Amino acid sequence: MFFNKSFLIIAILSIVLAACQKNPIAVEKQHNKFFEVIDGDISFASEIGGYEPGYIRTDGFQRFGSFKNGLYTSTKSGEMAGYTAANHDYPEIRFDAFFINDHSLRSFLALEHEERASIVEENTGKEVVYKFIENGKEVYSEPLYLPKDIIVDLRLSNIIRFEGSGIGLYKKGLPLYINRDPQNSNGILVNLFYRGLSLNTTLDDIQNSDADNGEIRRCLYVPVDSGKIEFPEGFFDGIPDDGIFNLQINRTSYKMFEIGEETHKLSADMSYGISLAMVR
Repeated sequence: MFFNKSFLIIAILSIVLAACQKNPIAVEKQHNKFFEVIDGDISFASEIGGYEPGYIRTDGFQRFGSFKNGLYTSTKSGEMAGYTAANHDYPEIRFDAFFINDHSLRSFLALEHEERASIVEENTGKEVVYKFIENGKEVYSEPLYLPKDIIVDLRLSNIIRFEGSGIGLYKKGLPLYINRDPQNSNGILVNLFYRGLSLNTTLDDIQNSDADNGEIRRCLYVPVDSGKIEFPEGFFDGIPDDGIFNLQINRTSYKMFEIGEETHKLSADMSYGISLAMVR
């Protein structure tokens, strides 16, 4: 995390949120729905298509993917995780039991940051094979599609750089254009986070602010990955001119199945976090 004053705002806004694990108020326009994120239940999960499994608890879980952050100077992390348990309370990480293609969880985590990101990047837009080894035997071997990396087209989206920062200036109401992924049947999930900061916010303001003051969390479900994200009316309500907010754009594939009496879930995901300032 950056502690330099000029980048502190971006670092704060770049935190990956578990947005959408909350109580919904849905608005629909051209089949896109957004939900207010309020502390509470996750009943809305049934309305977000192929992303619903993300909110279903399972005994076993294995994921592979990447998180990229920053419009202008991007950082990318390759990620792999896995656990299994007889119950939800005590999951056990199995470093030598989980494999993605030929990479065990242990060997993957032992690699340098750039190497992990490179392995994920080499497999985007392809099926990767998830394996679980139990007592020296292969318990399952399942393929899952790893979506394409997310690339924002700044020119088509009319986003320009705020001088001296990594923040883009976004004109309210305009679509966001990204690369298409025709094989991604789950569409796009976009998480919005705003905590009351603006382009005029000082370091003292950040240090003395109440984290929940003016906070807005929403998520938008876009069922078709067409390369164009249209924001329904009301999605940006409450964010003033110069207000700084973070968007996390997600492409994810899931697969759920059973091994004996245990339920398991596979996840292949690509996420991209960007920081924007609202302009009219």
